[in-house]
Amino acid sequence: MNIAFLVGMWLGKLLIPDQQLPFNFEMKLNDGKYVMIIHNASEEIICNDVTYKNDSLFVKVPVFDSEFRLKVD
Repeated sequence: MNIAFLVGMWLGKLLIPDQQLPFNFEMKLNDGKYVMIIHNASEEIICNDVTYKNDSLFVKVPVFDSEFRLKVD
């Protein structure tokens, strides 16, 4: 599957009990690799470890030692 359509600005929503936590992020293609940039006011968190397998996108977030696991539908 071609995931080039993911390139651009997005609004993400983390679902936590009884509420949603919105955040802005950007997907870029840099030298043939996908990069996610999370925008938090003037701060940018650059996630270089992005992999795509089957119908899922895995993004490791270096600052919080965590990972997004996203299903591409």
